[in-house]
Amino acid sequence: MIFLRPDGVVRRLTAAALCAGFLSTIAPLRAQTTAPTLSPVILGITQEAVVPGKMPAFLKTRAAATEALRPVAGGQIAVGLVSVSGPEEVWTFNFHQHLADIEATRLAVEKLPATRAALDRLDEQAGVCLSHRQTQTATYLPDLTYQPGFDWAQARYLDIIVVHVRAGHHLAYLELRRMSRDGHNKGGLDGPLHVFKLNSGVRGLAWMIVRPLRSLQQYDELKAQGFGEILTPQEDARMEALRAESMEDAEERFFRVEPAISLVPTAWIARDPAFWAPVAR
Repeated sequence: MIFLRPDGVVRRLTAAALCAGFLSTIAPLRAQTTAPTLSPVILGITQEAVVPGKMPAFLKTRAAATEALRPVAGGQIAVGLVSVSGPEEVWTFNFHQHLADIEATRLAVEKLPATRAALDRLDEQAGVCLSHRQTQTATYLPDLTYQPGFDWAQARYLDIIVVHVRAGHHLAYLELRRMSRDGHNKGGLDGPLHVFKLNSGVRGLAWMIVRPLRSLQQYDELKAQGFGEILTPQEDARMEALRAESMEDAEERFFRVEPAISLVPTAWIARDPAFWAPVAR
């Protein structure tokens, strides 16, 4: 795979690196007796920028890489996402219980020469389709999350907002997030809002707000109802002031879940085979 560094130098990734970030999916979930459906403790994020016009070819290569890993993936979860708005990108959300899972993935790949060889070949094909690749990790914050019990097997789209917080204003942003959570709790609408703190692969202080959606129509319905936030005029004014004080910038993007480049447990497939069936082949 081709990776464009910030200094403009292009280098090639090895198959081990490809597995560790591109599809971080082999490490088994620890002490899991049932397929997890909730947000992960640690979220591994791979962001791949696709050269214009190369998306179909890249997705074909990604699907082949997913198939190569499927026999050894166990119960690990990797949700493949294709951008609906913004630059043409493919993101992968890798669900981890511990940071050590990422290390275990790399070590596991080293013991699978046939899988590694197949990924080497696919790496060559993927390289011509990509201009940039970045990996990040994020920590899930359930105390700031609205409806943490959302079943991720039902997600079909994601509304993702990445927020960079001004230096020295982290406490103000924390207050903003608590007020948002409380406002959502008062409204009680069925529309989860999951909060993550980006902790590697990102500049400065950054947060990622993820709204899993069963459809884009659900987003329209939530927006028409103010996303369920019930605020007094004073609370609304306070939140506006906190946004102005604490947020350096924010970017909102929409992504669709792509089953063919996802690795999910059989329990997910059983709950909606019409959607997830492609990943079972």
